[in-house]
Amino acid sequence: ESIDGSILEKVLVTDGFCPGPIDYRWEGEPFAFTLLETAVNPKGDPNGLLYVCVCSESTALPAAPDEPCEENEEPAAKRAKANLSLAGVLCLVSKLPLFPFSFRLLDVLRRNLEKAPAILERISRAGLASLAEGVEVSDLAPAAAALQLQSLPEPRLSPGCEWHDLCEGKLLEPLGAPSQTISRWLVAWSLSTVFLRWEGLVEVLGKLLACVLLEQKVLLLGDPQRISTIALLLRGLLWPFRWLHLFLSAPPPPQALNVPFLDSPCPSILALGQLPEEWGYESVQELPTQVVTGLLEQGRVHVHHQLETAGGLKGLDVKLPGSMQADFWTQAVQAQVRLRKKELSVPQAVQKVQTAAEEVVSRLAGLVKDYASSQIAAVWTAEAADRGSSDEAAQVFPEGFALRCFRSAIDVDLFMNWLSAQNVFNDEQSVLFYNTFFQTQLCLDLLHEEISAQVATGKVPS
Repeated sequence: ESIDGSILEKVLVTDGFCPGPIDYRWEGEPFAFTLLETAVNPKGDPNGLLYVCVCSESTALPAAPDEPCEENEEPAAKRAKANLSLAGVLCLVSKLPLFPFSFRLLDVLRRNLEKAPAILERISRAGLASLAEGVEVSDLAPAAAALQLQSLPEPRLSPGCEWHDLCEGKLLEPLGAPSQTISRWLVAWSLSTVFLRWEGLVEVLGKLLACVLLEQKVLLLGDPQRISTIALLLRGLLWPFRWLHLFLSAPPPPQALNVPFLDSPCPSILALGQLPEEWGYESVQELPTQVVTGLLEQGRVHVHHQLETAGGLKGLDVKLPGSMQADFWTQAVQAQVRLRKKELSVPQAVQKVQTAAEEVVSRLAGLVKDYASSQIAAVWTAEAADRGSSDEAAQVFPEGFALRCFRSAIDVDLFMNWLSAQNVFNDEQSVLFYNTFFQTQLCLDLLHEEISAQVATGKVPS
């Protein structure tokens, strides 16, 4: 369908969220970014994302982020890069982060623009299950091979997820297999791009992940391709937690930089090319103490020594608890070194780091799940006298039980005492990490989801 006059056209073109050929964010390098669903549909999911892939209309320039122009690029490519204003920009919007497929499709479209509507219609009618096997478009684009979902992690679908589950309704379930599948796809593509282009960034990934898990203000600075990839990677790594705050995965239009984002008391993930002049800061050292800055072109993370989290964690101690930080860093660096030595392929290196990151987040999510179970049991026991002794009362959760469990469970001291009984703490840094972590919205959101899901099963504590 044509987007002429639509909200999508207004957001992408008129408001400038998709960079134009001579935009300051555009250097001929393709990249991906996100928009909130509500930007184009006021009735959409407030936490839902649209994934946008951008590349040049010129076929002399790369069509995907893992195909950068090299120093020895052909003269035609150099000329095209020097005259970007002569070429348009193509963008593809999807509700699923199928980035390798989307960039491949963009390359086919830009080589066959007159057939683009017919190609897109065929793709839309095919459905995901057919795309997983491949859809033939050679009759519309003679030089194109079958279009197929590619570079997805194995297994392609998380346990319990089917292709038909990847629809709008199922994706709204934060603990569901479709949501996990989407997150795994996002992480696999992002990590693959990092290893292909900026493999040194895996060394700072653990630090940035810790800052995001603790809901700090995270500012990512660098070229659009790098910062958008890392922003998307961090968001994908969080599952089953959800980022419920400001998320800018690529530099916004110039007029948006007049907003003093860092003055907000809320957590945020902001991806910018450089510090905006409008903000009045000449260097990262001048930024507010609560801002963590990822200087991605330098491969380092700046944390102010006076930063202090809500739970008392300070400065350089803002990292994953106990041995998690060192263990993750070791796994990431080993993958990096073995990739350089050609002992691992890129997919194998991606799998190694993805698994290490998932283990970190799974341990934290597991604690939240176990704590939810303990609080359900505690409230069930505490309310025994009020339920009476009938067999029916002993087998059914009373009305409002889940809400009462959640209200009881959100006490920080109660959580910390429970953790202490589980022998989770290794040192003072771990205590302060978990104290901070439990006060984050992403932790409390998962706690609420876990209590609700466990109570919904109807299985009362024995």
